[in-house]
Amino acid sequence: MKLKFSIQYKTEWGQCIYVHIRYRTNDLREHVNDWVMQTQDGEWWFLETALMESRQRTVISFTYEYQLKDQDGKVLRCEWNRVPRTYQADDTKSFVFPDQWRDVPLHAYLYSKARNVGRTDPVERNGQHPSLPLFRKTVIFRVLAPQLTKGERVALVGSHPAIGSWNPTRYLRMVYQGDFEWRLSVNMDGMQLPLEYKYVVIDEKTNQLLTWEEGANRMTQHGEVNDGEVIVLDGGSLHLKEKPWKVTGVAVPVFALRSKHSYGVGDFGDLQRMVDWVAMTGMQMIELMPVNDTTGTSSWNESHPYHIISNSALHPHYLDLEQLGELTDKEKMKSYLRQRRELNSMTSIDYPTVERVKNAYVDDIFAEIGEETLSSDSYLVFHEANKSWLLPYAAFCQESSPYYNDIRKVCFVQYHLYRQLKKAVDYAHSKGVALKGDLPFGVSRDSVEMRMNPQLAQPTYRWDEEHGIYEWWRQYLQWMEQFFDAVQINHIIDFFRSWVIVEDKVVTSKLSDILSNRNMLLCVEDEGMQPAAVYKVLDDLRIPRQEDSPFTISIKRLHDWLAMDRALPEQVTIEELMKAKRLNTKIKTLINRSKR
Repeated sequence: MKLKFSIQYKTEWGQCIYVHIRYRTNDLREHVNDWVMQTQDGEWWFLETALMESRQRTVISFTYEYQLKDQDGKVLRCEWNRVPRTYQADDTKSFVFPDQWRDVPLHAYLYSKARNVGRTDPVERNGQHPSLPLFRKTVIFRVLAPQLTKGERVALVGSHPAIGSWNPTRYLRMVYQGDFEWRLSVNMDGMQLPLEYKYVVIDEKTNQLLTWEEGANRMTQHGEVNDGEVIVLDGGSLHLKEKPWKVTGVAVPVFALRSKHSYGVGDFGDLQRMVDWVAMTGMQMIELMPVNDTTGTSSWNESHPYHIISNSALHPHYLDLEQLGELTDKEKMKSYLRQRRELNSMTSIDYPTVERVKNAYVDDIFAEIGEETLSSDSYLVFHEANKSWLLPYAAFCQESSPYYNDIRKVCFVQYHLYRQLKKAVDYAHSKGVALKGDLPFGVSRDSVEMRMNPQLAQPTYRWDEEHGIYEWWRQYLQWMEQFFDAVQINHIIDFFRSWVIVEDKVVTSKLSDILSNRNMLLCVEDEGMQPAAVYKVLDDLRIPRQEDSPFTISIKRLHDWLAMDRALPEQVTIEELMKAKRLNTKIKTLINRSKR
């Protein structure tokens, strides 16, 4: 199977464009190759190669992207690859790819989990991507259309009679491939290039043409399609302005949640219960403060959610003790239930007492089920996937303890915290509710991060090094993506005051790679009156700015509404929120007004 690639990219001296290709064979093994492209002028790059294994082991599919490398083979820049270019292989064909470099699109947020929570993708759900027919001479049209709303599809119409002769009723329906991607294969036998064409949006049920894409007509290259040739025209994104995306949600720290199941502080079980109220009122998002561990001396001084001692460990206070199970000792269990009632009756959180009671319960339940849990298959999978941070964190928490069992208990707690938070996240998604996290710009001086990587505290970071601050941020965001659909950078100006980022193309591309090639939405709270340099960096990195609606509900206003339901105290539990009919009606009305 022959492959021909071409792309326009103006390079500097010593730089080369590579095709990074991954292909899968019929034995389900994946193979990787990097092929350097050739150029005559440093701007137009070409490559002709072949994918061939053996008669017994044939290539069934391949995925590729372009990379910019220096003369030492170091990757300087990668394409935006949120939706990869993947194609089914055919040994009887030659594939031709006249491509353009894929930068991060301005509307990259449309691809995020935050925007698409609750939406079902029929292709992803079935796990099967529809195949396209290939002819003696074939052109495949490909376009991404994240702007579509429910009930809309993409079609193609163009200059040749075979593609509609610009007749709005003779369009060709495209085939949805999943992940916002649409394709269409056209039999070019008897047809000549170039072709002019446009993509259009049609109604799925009525087949009525709803709108033409904006801008000038698209045009194919000149020339002929040879026998056995498949020309793939990657059209990038649909040229259509997206509708403003509005989201209504509630901002609340986990520790502030209250229910009859709590132990004096909100936990991940309460977060799952909060989802029910959010979904019931028609909201679509819950914004949380950091949920990382802040424990140091177990005093009030470490209760601040931004006093983070680990970027990956979750706070033990958020452990839902009910999900761990009851103790076999009935007298002890009665004592804990009595202490729970006392803690829940307090008007504010008693941090040291919560710490003492929850730690004692964990000690007792660990003595009963700890060995069984730590030898289970699910724990071993968790341990293997997270040991790079889990073991240093456990040692940090128990550095004064001579007992290995204390280390094991820390791992036991983190395992259950991960399971409970993931359960709450999955439940929120099933209700169409997204979770939004908070990205702090630093960690505690006395933390696992500073013990393990003290060089990261330097004011100017070496973003050009593969291991260092680049890898640290990549892993941090990858960790957050496990749980959050969106992450907000609060007080963005503090990042610019505390960090130094060299103004360099390579550094910018590194940052762009970290931020863009993921499903989590990264956004910034627009507080106004920021220096121009801040907005320039945000625009260069395609980080959208969040604008608060004029319908934001203040705490005082919420308390006034709570007073309308006379049965509600000022400090309300989730169960009482669910029953507050007047309050919930007010919120629903407000949400409907904000959508106008």
